[in-house]
Amino acid sequence: MQLNVSLPDSFSEELQETVTRTVEETIAKMSNNSSYPAWFDKGTAAKFIGVSRVTFDKILKKYDVPYTMLNGSYFFNKVELNKWLLDHSNK
Repeated sequence: MQLNVSLPDSFSEELQETVTRTVEETIAKMSNNSSYPAWFDKGTAAKFIGVSRVTFDKILKKYDVPYTMLNGSYFFNKVELNKWLLDHSNK
């Protein structure tokens, strides 16, 4: 038996926004509780997202990854990097 339900577009949009907001809030809470510091260097950022340093350098060249540059060194904010990953996920 199959049940088909039609929902108004406004409900679908509101549901999507609610789910997205909940996921973002959960990621932010998890980020604050992890063993990683709030800010980290390029090598730690690569480890944080689960790729090699070489792969992370390629990602930096190809995508607009958020970072802060001080005296020629990259610094990545954990919450911003998580948000960037979520924004670039396959939804």
